[in-house]
Amino acid sequence: HFSWQPSGSETSWDILLLPASSPAPVAGAEGFITVTDLPVFFASNLTPSTSYTFYYRAVCSATEKSPWNFSPTFTTLCESVTYFSENFDVSTALPNCWTKVGTQGSAVVQSSSTAASLPNNFYMSDFSNPTDQPVLAMPVVSNFNADTHRIKFKVRGAYSAEGSIEFGYLLTPNNASSFVSLAVFNATSASVYDEYTFAPDASDMETGNLAFRASGSVVLDDVIWEALPLCADVTDFNLVSYSSNGAVLSYSSTNSIEMVYSNAVNANPNALTPTAVEGDLISLSALASSSTYKVWVRSVCENNEYGAWIGPKMFTTNCSPVTSFTQNFDAGTTFPSCWKRVGTGGNVYIESVNGTTS
Repeated sequence: HFSWQPSGSETSWDILLLPASSPAPVAGAEGFITVTDLPVFFASNLTPSTSYTFYYRAVCSATEKSPWNFSPTFTTLCESVTYFSENFDVSTALPNCWTKVGTQGSAVVQSSSTAASLPNNFYMSDFSNPTDQPVLAMPVVSNFNADTHRIKFKVRGAYSAEGSIEFGYLLTPNNASSFVSLAVFNATSASVYDEYTFAPDASDMETGNLAFRASGSVVLDDVIWEALPLCADVTDFNLVSYSSNGAVLSYSSTNSIEMVYSNAVNANPNALTPTAVEGDLISLSALASSSTYKVWVRSVCENNEYGAWIGPKMFTTNCSPVTSFTQNFDAGTTFPSCWKRVGTGGNVYIESVNGTTS
């Protein structure tokens, strides 16, 4: 819906609604619509999640028209969905249909070597000011009041074992002050992610405009809106140990379980072939040395009912032993393969200097 103030006594206007990436119309532009009597235009059939610019000009006579005027660029809302999964790993730009709402605080995708799923996570901070809490809007869901779905995500403190994330919804899209909180989840560590799930009660939800609001400084990763599982989730899924060619993981479950694993690139366990797990531990063998892997597990109940995939647990196998090596650190300023800093004490890094080998 657009309206404007006539600049004179004109009663007709030419209208153009163009994608924001299109060049501005010139004097002889075609394809416009002419409206009369009232300076009002109702647009329909726009593409969801698309930026547009609205242009209009006064029709003074059959041969005289004003220059084109234009509105600020605007973006249509996304279509509602019934499921989404986001790990922020495609780029450091906000994913499509994810929006920082308002001007409070910081809410950005960042590159992080400690992301739950590499290479990125999502950083939120109120700059230690409780009145500056950032709000992040997620894709709008249509099944918010069906009592069939839940939110699942991972969170940790950005700098310390402090901070929290609220899950809720926006009464009004793009209005941070309309945020309604449904639950608060604390970050208990600055190095280990807490994984939370929450199934909102349909009676508590008035819109499907899902959103997070942060207190303190936290990082988010692996956010999923998914159907409630038909089989209880696997719990206490942990990496026990790993070597140059194998790994051992532990879990807790009252049901049978199955697992999948892959290299670090794969982000979808549903694209892999599950293997039934026997015993209390998961043992992987014949892995490649100095390689990164992801492992997921899920419960299996009667009648082929499954729990949600839990994970991934991510690890990099050790390098294979060698009988000799030589290293001059000249390939770059990142650690060579099979070299790494151990612990957090002091400084260990590669730098560019003159007078050494080249």
